[in-house]
Amino acid sequence: SEEIGRFAPLKDRLQGADQNGDGFISTSEFRTKIAQNYQRLEPSTGSVSAGESLRVIRVGESLRRYRLHVPESYSATQPTPVIIAFHGGGGNPESMIQLSGLNEKSEEAGFIVAYPYGSGRNPERGLTFNGGDCCGYAQRRGVDDIAFVRALLDDLERAANVDTNRIFAT
Repeated sequence: SEEIGRFAPLKDRLQGADQNGDGFISTSEFRTKIAQNYQRLEPSTGSVSAGESLRVIRVGESLRRYRLHVPESYSATQPTPVIIAFHGGGGNPESMIQLSGLNEKSEEAGFIVAYPYGSGRNPERGLTFNGGDCCGYAQRRGVDDIAFVRALLDDLERAANVDTNRIFAT
């Protein structure tokens, strides 16, 4: 209710969390609602369409996520370039979207942007990718981010008409 409005990024995830209708979200209500959101993660199927989406893919025994921006000009009949935009250490896809301006550029130039989520104790922030010799949680846990990127590209090639000669990363 009132609390949810003050934290816009949580608004969708916490809709309906105030079970007793007192205008506040208790710790128990918060945990229950967040847990329900994660229980719904299932591998994505089907093709993509213009707009924003969250895709979930299986990588080994884990489910991994990436945000996707498909421009309004996208046509499933035309091969489309892709940019994979990795957030920095400690970041997340939302921060990369804001910092990079790639969604706006995607609309101008007609490419698809994929924003992979790194790994971390908190699945929404403080995330890292395994760079081999560095990078926090992902490196310490030996997360196979190469397999993740391969699976991401495989998923995207099944779901969209990807120009496989024009796949870039930043």
